[in-house]
Amino acid sequence: SLMMMIATYWGMPVSTTHTVIGCIIGFASAANGIQSVNWDETKNIFISWVASPILTGIVAFCIYGFIRHFILMSENPFRR
Repeated sequence: SLMMMIATYWGMPVSTTHTVIGCIIGFASAANGIQSVNWDETKNIFISWVASPILTGIVAFCIYGFIRHFILMSENPFRR
């Protein structure tokens, strides 16, 4: 949380989710050793962090394509 406070003070963007997951991994490692971290679950969380913006971009692209084709490129888009 110290890094979160420092980043917030300097006006830097901060992800509370990333901070919480990092703290959980750090405390588990410090308390019981690195083997106590559930790396399969950590891997799933990391994959979701990477996949979410990519999949959201694809969905947004498809929605925009649909709107562009059926509304904006129609004969009179302002009437729709």
